[in-house]
Amino acid sequence: MASYTEQEAQAIKDRHSLGLLKMRGVLGVGLQQDKAGNHTLVVLADSTAERSKLPSQIEGLSVSVEESGPFKP
Repeated sequence: MASYTEQEAQAIKDRHSLGLLKMRGVLGVGLQQDKAGNHTLVVLADSTAERSKLPSQIEGLSVSVEESGPFKP
């Protein structure tokens, strides 16, 4: 996996969020840092998401999937 600055990771997120959000069960997309300080793209998904279709990385940026329920205002 490549190491990205916050700006580079944000640009990757911006380029791919819409496509990810169109996938069934995907509720949100965000960024976080792991314990080593590397940025990770986080996909928030519910139980209907087809996890096998979600990528493990995008443009070399690691992707993690976290279980989530619906968001409420």
